[in-house]
Amino acid sequence: MSRKNVEPLPIQTACEAISRLDGEALVALCDPNVRFESRITAVEDETYDGHQGVRQYMVNLTEAFGPPLQAVSSGLIAGSSPPRWALRSDRFAPTRPGEDRMHAVVVSVTIQDGEAATKYLREEVVPQVSQAPGFVAGYWVRLEGGNSGRGVIIFESEDVARAASQRVSAAPGGATTIDSVDVGEVVANA
Repeated sequence: MSRKNVEPLPIQTACEAISRLDGEALVALCDPNVRFESRITAVEDETYDGHQGVRQYMVNLTEAFGPPLQAVSSGLIAGSSPPRWALRSDRFAPTRPGEDRMHAVVVSVTIQDGEAATKYLREEVVPQVSQAPGFVAGYWVRLEGGNSGRGVIIFESEDVARAASQRVSAAPGGATTIDSVDVGEVVANA
């Protein structure tokens, strides 16, 4: 297919179909020979071919972000065109007033035994936390010098985060000492 015969995809309509996870509406907008790559869903530079590729793209979006998705304007400079669109998952950034906002549990620890603390973290803490209701993501960092660390665990709401913060405990045998456990609203993520 020559480049001059390609009609542009109506981006707003396509984004609306994607936000509804309506694969068939997106298929209806695409040429049967469509071929594209997505940096949003591709783990290994996957190329999507034809209408079946569009359907697979929608499956990958759902797996990557979980429903529901919303297409949101990306904050353009006045007068610029055409609009750019970005996909955001409600799980990461609620956009409607009155919705629960994600909250993080931030744990600061002093580490006395790095090897034992890491073993406890990997074998006990991470598996338990990742199965907690409302869990979104977790990051644990050993700070330079090795004698202190931080955990930032993201939950879907303040109530869930506060409940989780009550279950934080130090590694057995004195491998760590908990210095603080705080809960705060997630105000931005990338």
